[in-house]
Amino acid sequence: MYFDLHNHPSFKSYLSHSTPDGRDDCWKTYNNFIDKLFGSIIDSQSSLQQIQDGDVEVSVATIYVMEKGLGKTGLVKTLLPAISPLDRRMLRRVRTKNYFTSFEEEVVHLEKSHDLQNSAKQFKIVSDAQDLTQRKTNLVLAIEGGHILKPTKSADPIFYVDKLKHFRHRILYLTLCHFTRNALCTHAHSLKFVNAKRMTEFLPQGMGITEVGREVILRCYDTSPGAGNNILIDVKHMSLMSRRHFYQLRDEMGAASVPIIASHVAICGISWDHEVRKRYHEKTHYLGKEHNYSVKYSRPEGLRLGQLVSHFNPTSINLYDEDIVEIVASGGLIGLILDERQLGCKKKLREYFDGNEFKKLMNTDDPLNDALAVEVSAAPSLNNGREMDEIEEVTDEERFFEQLHQEEIRDEQEEEFTETLAQAVASMTHEERSRVFVATSSVEELAPKLREIRRKEKEREHLLHLCNNILHIVKVGGPKAWHHICIGSDCDGLINTIKGCRNVTEYRQLETGIVEMIEALRQNDNKFDNTYHIYDVEAQVRDLMYNNGKTFLENHFSRSTEVLETQPLVA
Repeated sequence: MYFDLHNHPSFKSYLSHSTPDGRDDCWKTYNNFIDKLFGSIIDSQSSLQQIQDGDVEVSVATIYVMEKGLGKTGLVKTLLPAISPLDRRMLRRVRTKNYFTSFEEEVVHLEKSHDLQNSAKQFKIVSDAQDLTQRKTNLVLAIEGGHILKPTKSADPIFYVDKLKHFRHRILYLTLCHFTRNALCTHAHSLKFVNAKRMTEFLPQGMGITEVGREVILRCYDTSPGAGNNILIDVKHMSLMSRRHFYQLRDEMGAASVPIIASHVAICGISWDHEVRKRYHEKTHYLGKEHNYSVKYSRPEGLRLGQLVSHFNPTSINLYDEDIVEIVASGGLIGLILDERQLGCKKKLREYFDGNEFKKLMNTDDPLNDALAVEVSAAPSLNNGREMDEIEEVTDEERFFEQLHQEEIRDEQEEEFTETLAQAVASMTHEERSRVFVATSSVEELAPKLREIRRKEKEREHLLHLCNNILHIVKVGGPKAWHHICIGSDCDGLINTIKGCRNVTEYRQLETGIVEMIEALRQNDNKFDNTYHIYDVEAQVRDLMYNNGKTFLENHFSRSTEVLETQPLVA
């Protein structure tokens, strides 16, 4: 049995046709596209059939309504309809559709996939942990993106929060922001393959949580009589400043014991202390017209196993050490994403910051930098001992953005080519090289053979990166942290899953792989068990894969536990 804190079983099939009757149901598994540039992001990763086949007993089915800005990108307008079952007319509607109406439509689409005539295709949407059924497919609903709370410019987000709190299915959590700017808080930049100069809504803007965002959080947490169900807040996609404001607001509201959700995240591997972070800023540009900073990163090194070396992804969408401490102390849940880039497997990392937020975060005199900081240990060999590069002001911003856009695509192609050819050849024995090259007459024939030879090595490398993230959480969060980690895959959220776990049907082999990897790491370090609080690897990994999530729902998603064990919330 398995638990997944964040996946999207209804997302792709909902976009398969512009009319409800023409859409594929959520059991449909798409498996018709593999592409060097985008991996298998179009193939299904968490359809209801895959969830059932993978024995995922409890799955948080997250409803994501595509932002209008995303509908204007070439990826959505042109590429996805050409290479996938996603309907061009449906994707075009993204730019005009009411967000909240789309949310309601997708929930109906999910509900309609329950086939009472077919006993093999049944599931239940649960609003109380007491209603979970063993050995059945149980779905809990969540929402990714607070933009659905403001479907029109004049809309009152609190009105829509109240609708969610009284919705027919209880909502576990709300992710306040996503890819584009919204009225609630500043988002962390994350979307690749977009020319940000042409679509500035993808560039972060603001200084943390707005007054409206504060009101939304307060209303979500409200459990007074008649207020409806409480909704937990998910910190994924929040900018670093937004998350730090959020932690302070919880204390001010008297909500410090309300659990924090980080639904589908990876780990930075460092403190958010400005002196530590800036050592990984390989190149920083200031974009005056947009008042943004562009930061190119080097990666902090993680655990090693023989010749394999893991790294962290230090972009601010991931969790810093202080984030881990806050979430574990709240009794919350950290869902580990299965995206290879977020876990640190990819080398080329860049993001944008709002100009004011960037300067505030790098200000040594800012009291916010002291108020929430944990003790910062000396950082070994950061950025090869180099200081942060000087900030360079960009004069031709249009050309700069276009160059970065093309560079992202080129880097992805080059990295994929390197992985499948050069690294594969390097890992082959002399006999293997002779056998493969003699029998192959073209690069087209050679590439699949090299991929197969390289596959197992890549699986181990990606598994090491995942374990590196898991173990850093418990190293920072202490032994208690083992009970606050789970999988939050983000499957079917347009991600490149790690090699060795393409979709939710492969959780069983993922669990085995994690156990074996941690056992292998233990053999190389006699202090390992103390550092990472190991007492029973199989039992601790079983908790991560299932028990932690189930226990969390029993404690925080039940009618008997609705009343918060805090003082009344302060507005």
